[in-house]
Amino acid sequence: MAKKMDDEFKISGGGSSSVGDTKSAVGSDAPDLESIGSDRPEAESITASTPSKKRRRTTTQGSFVERIPGVRRVKEYPLTKAEMHQLQGIGLIATVCISLSTGIVGFLIDIQKDLSLSENAPPKAVSFWSGVWWAALVAAIILFFLGLFAIWRGQTRIQEIEDETDHGPA
Repeated sequence: MAKKMDDEFKISGGGSSSVGDTKSAVGSDAPDLESIGSDRPEAESITASTPSKKRRRTTTQGSFVERIPGVRRVKEYPLTKAEMHQLQGIGLIATVCISLSTGIVGFLIDIQKDLSLSENAPPKAVSFWSGVWWAALVAAIILFFLGLFAIWRGQTRIQEIEDETDHGPA
């Protein structure tokens, strides 16, 4: 049986093939494994479906993306440290006011649910929590509009900075 297998793998040069000797199994014209994927032109024609080392994909999925650097002209707006802190403070005020307003609305929903589910609640407790509900509603509305005002003020301050900046002729 071993003799029969050796005869099948004999090539015209007369040597027999082993598992590690791919050149002798394929023939003397075939490139060796080291040349596959190299930058030699003959290796690229053989391995057209295998990307060379220069064209190796860097992504794991999708199509090949070739980056072409470009230039985009943008206007710069220099800010002082005081202006940066002012814009940061306006953004913080807007965030806190809107967040508190929405938190209070959640509290209002909870109070309303509790008042509607309490059947035998004393009238004094119901009137107290009703007063709290109305006060919280007013506070939520005030905080919400204060947050909207802070957003508007931040946008107008940015517009002022843009108007103060001169870019010269375009």
